[in-house]
Amino acid sequence: VIANAVYDPKKTYKFVVYGLFDMDRDGIKGRYENEDVAAMISSWGGEVVTELEGDLDFVVLGERPTLPPPPGITATPQELNRYIELQRIVARYDEIREQALSTAVPILNENRLRTLIGDYPG
Repeated sequence: VIANAVYDPKKTYKFVVYGLFDMDRDGIKGRYENEDVAAMISSWGGEVVTELEGDLDFVVLGERPTLPPPPGITATPQELNRYIELQRIVARYDEIREQALSTAVPILNENRLRTLIGDYPG
């Protein structure tokens, strides 16, 4: 549980959201469900940004994407491009996590975010 003794209801808190989430509780974590996390933050009054800026308050990380084995020599250009894109996504996750850790920005998972903003699934 997070407690903030200097909570200011007039402040707009900034969040970076990245990773795989299962917001609809269907057992499938997806990259596109981070839009649901962003909507939840926005409806609470927070702001979702894409970069770790100096005034960032929180990073919300879902599950780290898994990189499959590299495609074989018979892979199509589409398979190669998809693998390269997945490499980029995993690298970005690691970069965001490392930046947050090195700058002491709190990292929240979905449950801790819900606790912070008071949005508990019913």
